[in-house]
Amino acid sequence: MKIKMKMTNQKAVLMERIIALQKQKDQDLQILKNQYQITIESFKPLNLIKTSVQEIVSAPNLSSNVIEGALGFGTKYLLKTFLNENHPNPIKKIAGKLVRLAIKRFF
Repeated sequence: MKIKMKMTNQKAVLMERIIALQKQKDQDLQILKNQYQITIESFKPLNLIKTSVQEIVSAPNLSSNVIEGALGFGTKYLLKTFLNENHPNPIKKIAGKLVRLAIKRFF
């Protein structure tokens, strides 16, 4: 009698454990499905672009780097167009050489 009761009790414990594992499996499967949907959504081209732009904008030194780059590019453009050393006008030639020399000395 005691052995039969022990077997029944073990079967009940085993069934409870099986049910608990099945519930855990169902929960894990649902979490996996949700994560799959999130991943699929994040790999859409529009979302990739949005994420990249947000990361670029939130970069700590981006604004100063962009401003420095723009100033450097603008200065170089102005020097090449307005203070051309190969200009036929001798005054502009001299001014171009002087400005270029001053920039090289101070920067």
